[in-house]
Amino acid sequence: MGSLKRVKNNKKILNTLQTTYEFRKPYQIIFEEEFLKKINKSKLTVNYFYKLFFSSPKFFITECSYKIYKSKNLNFENDFSKYCEIRKCGHTNLNTEECLSDILKKNNKFHYFVATTNQKLKNTLSNLFFVPFIHLENNTLILESLRKNTNFKDNTLVITEISSDKNITNENVLIK
Repeated sequence: MGSLKRVKNNKKILNTLQTTYEFRKPYQIIFEEEFLKKINKSKLTVNYFYKLFFSSPKFFITECSYKIYKSKNLNFENDFSKYCEIRKCGHTNLNTEECLSDILKKNNKFHYFVATTNQKLKNTLSNLFFVPFIHLENNTLILESLRKNTNFKDNTLVITEISSDKNITNENVLIK
């Protein structure tokens, strides 16, 4: 029963993202290195992402995150990073938080989902940009319910409150 409820919730979230925020297929997921490590340890495959998004998403990792990931000398039998395109970020050795903040600047222009295990990173990104998150819980991929996020549109700061049960519930507009 919980699985069916999660599938319905995911469809609702994806539909809201498509209609309200112009997300489109193929969905683009950008990983941070700790999330990749966790996926490899739990031996999840690409098929889990296909089931989560009801389509075939594109996987990315930034150059900075990839350097950090490879520097840890993690040798996994089926390394998930082989499915990821390396996104050129133009940085030299920034930490993941700064790198992703820079990549996602200007309102998440490329409509990335961020796959992360780092709560500090989630808080930073959700306070700056509108970003949907994916996390891993008990070897299950979870598409997080949309929550209060900050969204920039045409030099205006729009704070939007969204819940998984309802569409937009509250919108406050502040001049930037």
